[in-house]
Amino acid sequence: MSELEESLYALDWNNNISVAILTVISYDYMLQFDKEVTFVWGRQWSMMTCLYLAVRYFGIFLAMYIVVVVSF
Repeated sequence: MSELEESLYALDWNNNISVAILTVISYDYMLQFDKEVTFVWGRQWSMMTCLYLAVRYFGIFLAMYIVVVVSF
């Protein structure tokens, strides 16, 4: 294999792994959403509630941005 073919193969492998990881994370979010509604959205908003939601959803949006915009 030439150096270019090796680089393209590595990039393709990286893209496939990124999509797989994004799928697993999204599946976890869907499984936990009912608990989140009960324990986070159903209570009075506080600074900790805002921080929890920012940390939880910033990561998935960043991962989607990387997979969709940067990788392709």
